Amino acid sequence: MKNDSEILLEQYLELDNNEKVPFLLSFRLLFRKDCRNKIKLLSKAQKIAKIPLTIVTPVTDKAIENVINQIEIKEKPTSQWKNPVSMFQWIIAGVIMFAMIIFSGIFTSSFSDGNIRISYALMIAIVVISYCAAFVWCNMDFFVKKLNVKLVKSA
Repeated sequence: MKNDSEILLEQYLELDNNEKVPFLLSFRLLFRKDCRNKIKLLSKAQKIAKIPLTIVTPVTDKAIENVINQIEIKEKPTSQWKNPVSMFQWIIAGVIMFAMIIFSGIFTSSFSDGNIRISYALMIAIVVISYCAAFVWCNMDFFVKKLNVKLVKSA
């Protein structure tokens, strides 16, 4: 059987961190000095446990060097292909493509057949869509960062 002191300590320990101690429990603890001392010691132990450990270990220890070497090996990217085309090159290619579309539009305006114009327009649309898709695919990290910034600002 549990005595009154054990019951009080269990009720106190059932409380969440930083939860207000109910009045009845506080009142009962006023008359139990041994319970108050145990609670004070528990609070001190909890504060000490929250402090991060600072153990100084020399870097020359072989175990630490082995772990660091394993981490460095695992974190090296398997592929060096990250962003082969710079943003400046994408812009230059887009301007050249836009200029060629304008000049080819002027050149093909003399065609009288509607089927040729439609097929040419579809071909240009496919080229532009492919260019835009390749641009987004190769610069995905840029767009994801921009999207995350907008989501954070709107929240």
